[in-house]
Amino acid sequence: VCIYFATTADSNLNEAKKLVIKFDEMTPDKDGFYLIKFDMLDNELWTDTVTTLRVDPGDFEGTYIIDYIRMWGEYNPTAEDTYLEKRDALLAEADEGKPFHIPNANGEDTGVPLMASSSSAVISIAEDDLIKGNHAYKVAIKDNADVKRWNYFIIPTRFKPGVTYKVELDVRVLQDQRGNDVTNASIAYNFRYTDEVNGEIKGSADHHKPFDKKLSTSDGWYHVSFEHTINETSNDRSTDAFTIFANPQTNADGTINNISYMVDNIVVTVVE
Repeated sequence: VCIYFATTADSNLNEAKKLVIKFDEMTPDKDGFYLIKFDMLDNELWTDTVTTLRVDPGDFEGTYIIDYIRMWGEYNPTAEDTYLEKRDALLAEADEGKPFHIPNANGEDTGVPLMASSSSAVISIAEDDLIKGNHAYKVAIKDNADVKRWNYFIIPTRFKPGVTYKVELDVRVLQDQRGNDVTNASIAYNFRYTDEVNGEIKGSADHHKPFDKKLSTSDGWYHVSFEHTINETSNDRSTDAFTIFANPQTNADGTINNISYMVDNIVVTVVE
């Protein structure tokens, strides 16, 4: 009996990806059936994603009956797998009036997938050159183009209507797109969720406000605290996202400063 397999790395059913068990090495049961067990790990090419299996019952002429085929094995989830399995439950905790969920809020858990995104910046978790051993989210400008870019840091989450959230975080302004230090940069928070704006329902409606201080590269890390109440009329949770963005600057000569920055230690609580 042979079993062949194909994978995403090699889509061919070939002799290299085959396991064999001989009938004369097995004993049939009282009904004439052989219990055949293949340990697929005996073939070193059993890797990547398996796309096809083919069973060749034997080389003898005649009819073969297969009663069942079962597959089993050990599943060793990664930290990323474990987080993704729990994520829906963590997001749903907001429905119970708990703080909305921010994954890896301090940037130190390398096993959690990077859930932050941006259409205007490149987001990563980077080492902090000011605090030894610290990691934080880095929101870096994509290029040095002299075009205005509102550099966003976006994390999908889940809010509850009527709840007031308090958010604390640390933010640090880095450089502009030419690598120059920045002065008086305006950084803002933004709660995005479906809401009624001027009598019209808007998906991902913006609810933003600048931080209480304009920041410069020389300020290093700056601690920010603010509160926001989710509107009672917001009943669609499909677009909920917590975001931060840096406003571009226009210099006296008309050139643009787009701002790179870092975010760390996001803490969310509910205001009773």
